[in-house]
Amino acid sequence: AHADGFNDQKEKFREKLLLFKKCKSLIYCSEHEAVAAAIETEINSEKISWSFSKEADFIVNFLQGILSLISNSGEVYEFKPKFTDSSSLESLVHCLVCCLYIGVDTLSLNDSIDKIEGVQMRLTIKAATNGCYLIDDSYNNDLSALEVATDCLIRQNQRKKKTIILSDILQSGMSDEVLYEKVASLISERPIDRLIGIGDRITRLSDT
Repeated sequence: AHADGFNDQKEKFREKLLLFKKCKSLIYCSEHEAVAAAIETEINSEKISWSFSKEADFIVNFLQGILSLISNSGEVYEFKPKFTDSSSLESLVHCLVCCLYIGVDTLSLNDSIDKIEGVQMRLTIKAATNGCYLIDDSYNNDLSALEVATDCLIRQNQRKKKTIILSDILQSGMSDEVLYEKVASLISERPIDRLIGIGDRITRLSDT
């Protein structure tokens, strides 16, 4: 939906970056390569980058429940968040990098992280019937949300078989053929046993 009205992705990024033209500093994730490239060319302010896998001002690791941020000067900061899904972790890292940049001490940050409650209308795990568990992300229905929910699903070990129930994805900015080819690719790359599609579009393309 965010792509509507723009000629291409670069034009969309340039327009969005107008919001940050007068910022003193800009914190961003360098893993989003197209966004990072646009920031490097469009923003003259101080830029602070972070990444799980690429060269950045802060390198981030998340292992065995410990979130580590390593600055380019070699300082290591460790935190123990209560959530593990990639979307929440990305939001948290943005906040942590900002806090470290402005000088908040790590003890205060860890105390604050302990007080963070799950945001309503986001992905939740619920006990269901017959010993099953339901991962509910019904308020978000796009490719990014599907990837987050699917990654969360495959991390659950309570039951061996895993099912995705997916309704039509609307306002994606893509044709149905391209969209559901991406959906099929995302699901086929993960150990999912069954997909239940709900809606005219997803069922029409179920055999493609």
